[in-house]
Amino acid sequence: DDGDGAESEDNVDSDEVEGVDSDAEEKDADADPDAESGPDEGEDAEEEEESDASDASDDDDDEEDTELVPEDTFGEALNIRRGKKRKAAWKDEADDQVLVKDVAANYKKGAGKHGNKEISTEKYEKAVQRNFQNLVGEPSWAKLSRKDKNDEEDDSDDEFFRETTDLLDKKKGGALLKENLDFNKLKDLNNETHKEGAIIRSTEFHPTSTVGLVAGNNGAASIFQIDGKSNPKIQTINFKDFPIKTAKFSADGNEVIVGSQHHAHYHVYDMLAGKISKVSWRGKVEETTSQKFEVSPDGKLLAFKGKYGHVHLVAARNKEYIRSLKMNDTCQALTFSRSGEFLYTHGDG
Repeated sequence: DDGDGAESEDNVDSDEVEGVDSDAEEKDADADPDAESGPDEGEDAEEEEESDASDASDDDDDEEDTELVPEDTFGEALNIRRGKKRKAAWKDEADDQVLVKDVAANYKKGAGKHGNKEISTEKYEKAVQRNFQNLVGEPSWAKLSRKDKNDEEDDSDDEFFRETTDLLDKKKGGALLKENLDFNKLKDLNNETHKEGAIIRSTEFHPTSTVGLVAGNNGAASIFQIDGKSNPKIQTINFKDFPIKTAKFSADGNEVIVGSQHHAHYHVYDMLAGKISKVSWRGKVEETTSQKFEVSPDGKLLAFKGKYGHVHLVAARNKEYIRSLKMNDTCQALTFSRSGEFLYTHGDG
């Protein structure tokens, strides 16, 4: 009996194993019905895999190409036009190697008294360009990007207001109140220096740029970039032993003219050339001062207040004496009309 029982158990186990194997084969057949497919279907699968691999490689190549060219993230924000761009006619490669400190080291006067210029690593070419643009602006002939005729019409007062939004508020309008006026005190024009003398004799705004001029009795005249917050200094011009009484920009904004109550000559500072010229009255008129003068808005004349009611006219371009006018009283004040066509004077009476 024991032997028969053992054999029966072996038969059961073998049957169970065969059942398991048959079930596994059926599951494999169900799971992979294409496992016994023909050779054509296998080739199609390989071709699909190869095409997928080639597409992936092309995508990788495109990504590498796009990485080589940086994305333009500023063009749209700055409204840069995609027109033609001119190239500079000539450029000296040696200019890129000259630094501000290198130029300051060659100054013969005031060695060691030029402040940050003596240690500045900024390129001298960029520093000169920045100062020029702050004082005069960028001339149209110097712009590399071409502009259409329609763009030239956009140069209006609105552009000036955009540059001085901190100083002017166009939203508030209407007539001024009779008794109370609203105002905000801003930083002093010469906030960065306060070294133009104990008495400030003259202040002037540039005719075309947001730049201001401050001059005092110690012979110093400083030019500032006006932003209403810090008013950074652009430049200081020192006129030795020349207490300044009047300082003005020329009509085109390229010169600073200063006069004194103690001298019969006056000085002209050329902001483009960085040169000071002395102009004397000797041999022309008998004057002992140059303290009071006006610049005509049309840029043609300078009018100096003289003694005994005289008014002396000088050509603004070359500073040549033209002629003298005389009023019937001592001249105390003078000014040009807005067009520059008329000159008004006022005396004691």
